Amino acid sequence: MYRKGVFPINKRRKDIGEKINRDDRGSISLYKSIQCLTCLYKRRITMKRIFKILTVGILSAVMIGVFSLPVFAQAQEGRKFKVNTLMEVNNEKFDFDAGGEIKSTGYNVLGGVGFFMWEMFEVGPEISFGQVKIETENGGHDETKLTDWAIGARINAHFNPTGKICPYIGANLAFANRKYEYEQPIRYSTDDSTFLYGAQVGVDYFLAEHISFNPELRYTMGKFSFDGQDADYTNISLMIGFAFLM
Repeated sequence: MYRKGVFPINKRRKDIGEKINRDDRGSISLYKSIQCLTCLYKRRITMKRIFKILTVGILSAVMIGVFSLPVFAQAQEGRKFKVNTLMEVNNEKFDFDAGGEIKSTGYNVLGGVGFFMWEMFEVGPEISFGQVKIETENGGHDETKLTDWAIGARINAHFNPTGKICPYIGANLAFANRKYEYEQPIRYSTDDSTFLYGAQVGVDYFLAEHISFNPELRYTMGKFSFDGQDADYTNISLMIGFAFLM
């Protein structure tokens, strides 16, 4: 895990810290009160976002299942669905429009369900979660915790779908959230949610009739905004896990 360049938000945190040191106790109390109200407001907005995201995710999964049932009923051979759990090793980069960048390496857990349509095409929802601590040097020692989650969908085209070795390529779309929590020298947090999109290539290598070893390489991109600071986001990730197919 490493950091390169200057994160614009750190400057804001430094300015806040200097202001606190200059002000008296009454100003500090007022600052803390405003900060608490801001946190409560952000938390309320975050809960609404999560509720909307979960609702959209559940409805999407139900719709996929309903529209896929006629196809499953007509299929006489081949695999019908896939359940996979993957460990993701990601290499993320935030390139800020105002200058500076953040790079970090971390681990995510991803799970998904895929429904096979027309034998070779797989469509389904997926969800991922990850958390990592980043130690940075920016005029002092900083500790930053990055938490991320995403809910989305994927589509894959499988080649040799009934064989022992089944490669595939595909695309993905997800609604994702990234949250930074600074622990030193001043406690501060910021987050943003946006849509990410990308492509993937992988393979199912069958160890048994219904169990496969499932490595996958994925590239994802999008755009985040942290406290008004826009940043282009890219991520190259390697996923390794197992899948159950029927």
